[in-house]
Amino acid sequence: MRGSLRLLVVFALALVVAAPAFASDEEARLKQLEDRVSELETENASLKSGQDALSQEIEDYLEDSSAYEAAQGAGANAGYDNGFYIRGSNGFVINFHFGLQFRVKGFDKDDDAANPRAQTGFEVARARFWMDGHAWSDISYMFEIDEGNESNQGGRRVLDIWIQWEVNSQWSIRGGQQKPTLFRQERNMWYSLQFVDRAVISEFFNRDRAIGVSADYHKSDRLHIQFGVFNTLGFFGPPTGNSAANLPFDVLAGNPLQVGDADNQFAYTFYLEYAVKGTWKDAWGEGDRTAHADQVLVFGVSFGYENNNNPAFAGTDQFLFGVDGVYKHRGLSIQGEWFSYMIDGGGGIADTAFHGFSIQAGYFVRAQVLEIVVRGGWMQADDAGLFVDAFELGTALAIASSDDTTEIALGANWYPNQAAGERLKVSIDVTYVEYVRAGSATTNINVGDRGWIIRAQVQFLF
Repeated sequence: MRGSLRLLVVFALALVVAAPAFASDEEARLKQLEDRVSELETENASLKSGQDALSQEIEDYLEDSSAYEAAQGAGANAGYDNGFYIRGSNGFVINFHFGLQFRVKGFDKDDDAANPRAQTGFEVARARFWMDGHAWSDISYMFEIDEGNESNQGGRRVLDIWIQWEVNSQWSIRGGQQKPTLFRQERNMWYSLQFVDRAVISEFFNRDRAIGVSADYHKSDRLHIQFGVFNTLGFFGPPTGNSAANLPFDVLAGNPLQVGDADNQFAYTFYLEYAVKGTWKDAWGEGDRTAHADQVLVFGVSFGYENNNNPAFAGTDQFLFGVDGVYKHRGLSIQGEWFSYMIDGGGGIADTAFHGFSIQAGYFVRAQVLEIVVRGGWMQADDAGLFVDAFELGTALAIASSDDTTEIALGANWYPNQAAGERLKVSIDVTYVEYVRAGSATTNINVGDRGWIIRAQVQFLF
């Protein structure tokens, strides 16, 4: 018993002596733990700060991306899509285009032609640069120039320069230099023709660009109406280009007019077309390369009037009238136009009338690749005067009133790249003309010509 008590006392004394040492070790370990926790808190704060910075960078990037995508959606970019373009906000668009027609011709003229000398050679028939687009969503514009080629006698010429206001979905108003709202073939774009160039018959009746205002109305895909007011229709001297070749007054008055001899009276035009089948838009552009699955049948009527108070022609009223029709279906196309040009004489000019027609047809023997085309035309005038070629002013050519103007032609169009379409086209045609009353450099046919002409042309657009 006494021994056990003694052992207990010794154990208690040992605890008393060791307790401070144990306490000191525990405090040290606790201090270490506290220091470690403090380090971890510092590291965690640093990590959180970095994470916040990264989150902010991600948010900034997403905001910038959204702004960029929004800008992209608004059209703030540049590129190429069948032509170079620049697009901005508020509907702004500017498109840049260039078109080239390189041609070789051979004209075997009859001995009794006005100028029987054969004509053979290469030429740049057209070299055109144009810009179009929108200044705002409802304001469009166009500017087109023709660089030095044969039709300009080697000089630069402004063709179209106008602005257009889209009043609403049905109405638009255009002001500037433009083609008058007359006749279908003349207003089909020069790069969408079925032959190397327009018909000789239509060249007599067609009117070149004039300065004025025109309005366009289309309530539906069936009905389309255009009318305009212009300084002149080229009756008394065109403001631009080669339609001086169309002036019968060059001879009827015995005093050839010079380009720019216009009076101060307005000229008026009207055109209406109605789609019996399809839409009126389907009728524009010659041929049926798109091979319409549904039939397209559109008829049009046009009218032009101008009165002159020039002393040489005072009181002379002139009227233009035309009826046209277009049919397209599965690669087949037929297009025809009847023309009348009537002069109610004044100032010593006799009443005179000219009538004629042009009709052509085409068929794609190989879909979208190879088209065969034919054309015929006739014109008769009841005058017995002389005509002066605008490109050889002063050269008088006698054509009797009994000499009808005739034209027959056969041709083909090859599209070597289906994706390019009309932007790359090779055309060839053979034409016989007789007693031509009005010509132009782009057709390679002039007043008084008779004979056979063969033309081959490469067309390139971008």
